[in-house]
Amino acid sequence: MSNKIKIDDLANPILTEFQQVAKDYGETLKLELTSEAIINEAYKNSRLQDFGERLSKVWKKITLM
Repeated sequence: MSNKIKIDDLANPILTEFQQVAKDYGETLKLELTSEAIINEAYKNSRLQDFGERLSKVWKKITLM
């Protein structure tokens, strides 16, 4: 039994109509993934102001990946 996986369209993916629409939409989004931007967005959505030290620690782990 073979465990090989062959992907013929890796360099130039063939997408379904749904996948293409999702990809096109994603490309229109402007994301700023800085800790300041994330905290500002969280504040706008929750009105909380103190996100504590934990968010800082989590963000540091994410940015080190």
